[in-house]
Amino acid sequence: AELRAELGSVADITKHPFAALNTAFLHDGFVLRVPAGVVIEQPVQTLFLHTPVGQAVAVHPRVLVVAGENSQVTFIERYGIDCIGALAGAPCFTNAVTEYVLAAGARVRALRIQHEGTNTYHVGLTAARQARDSRFDSISLSLGGSIDRNEIHVTLEEQGAECNLNGLYVLGQSEHVDNHTVIRHEVPHCKSTQLFKGVLGGKSNGAFTGRVVVAPDAQKTVAEQANHSLLLSDHAVAETRPQLEIYADDVQCSHGATIGRLDEEALYYLRSRGIGPRTARNLLVHAFASEIPAAAEEPQLIDGLETLIASRLEGRARVLEDDA
Repeated sequence: AELRAELGSVADITKHPFAALNTAFLHDGFVLRVPAGVVIEQPVQTLFLHTPVGQAVAVHPRVLVVAGENSQVTFIERYGIDCIGALAGAPCFTNAVTEYVLAAGARVRALRIQHEGTNTYHVGLTAARQARDSRFDSISLSLGGSIDRNEIHVTLEEQGAECNLNGLYVLGQSEHVDNHTVIRHEVPHCKSTQLFKGVLGGKSNGAFTGRVVVAPDAQKTVAEQANHSLLLSDHAVAETRPQLEIYADDVQCSHGATIGRLDEEALYYLRSRGIGPRTARNLLVHAFASEIPAAAEEPQLIDGLETLIASRLEGRARVLEDDA
């Protein structure tokens, strides 16, 4: 009965059609419940791994994380493809829903890594509800896919709650990623930050829509959001739509966005030191992207994320080339 009450309490199926579709096909899932006062030292990881078959498939993963009062946990969701069958070629549709319930004083670090391949269509909803003095830190990596839609919805329901959303998307060929975030400040004295970065090559398209809603009574709100895109091709497209809806009058809210190319002077400096063109570009791209994995704070997590990003950037040269 308790699980039934919690499941679907954060992801509203009346507002999110794909969450409704996920619920309609729900027959199993993953539940992580952290009791009050418990600190889980090591990260908890789930891996959703597709083994391609000879026909198109659709899967609907469901995750629920409940963090009790003053508990702490790092939770990692990874969506990948079995490389043994990766040449099967049949498309796959993933429709994932993850819900977080944070009690008073809880701290949750959430990492979401999507690298399912170029023949996949991925829709993911992350929904979080936060109580007093809780903290939700999110890092999402989108490392390729035909279409990837990443939605994050957070509601700060009690005073002192804080959320920090960070994201990085690295695209090539004709890949497309949409990042949609909504943070709702319902009460006073809460804080939120957002930082999303995109590295776009080929004919890829990366979009960010960040929305912050500050309720009329949510005085003393602090909300910041930023989106920065790095274009590595003449044919890549970056779209950014920061949005602030402020109905209170004593707040500190800001947003910013940049879209640009690699710094030619920095490239020239590296080339003048005997560094080859590909290596020089890689160094600058790594420097641009490194701020996102650094948000994980723990050295082991940072190293793991940087390794994934480096593999994507260096192992797939098409991301760094104009493959029009």
